[in-house]
Amino acid sequence: KELSARLDQLFGDLPQKQALAPVPDVTPKLGQWILVAYNLPQTSLQLAFPGIGRSDPEFFAAQLINNILG
Repeated sequence: KELSARLDQLFGDLPQKQALAPVPDVTPKLGQWILVAYNLPQTSLQLAFPGIGRSDPEFFAAQLINNILG
């Protein structure tokens, strides 16, 4: 009862319902293609090597280095 009385004291003057401002309709922008021609080769090279196991004592150190170096 004390809490209810205190809340009424603090917030009793606020309107029960707030009039909402109308929101205009939005027309979505559709996707578009953007082609930028560069005079550069577009090659991706990925290398993979066997890593250390989870039971290796250096596993967490290697994981930290992996996160730092990417």
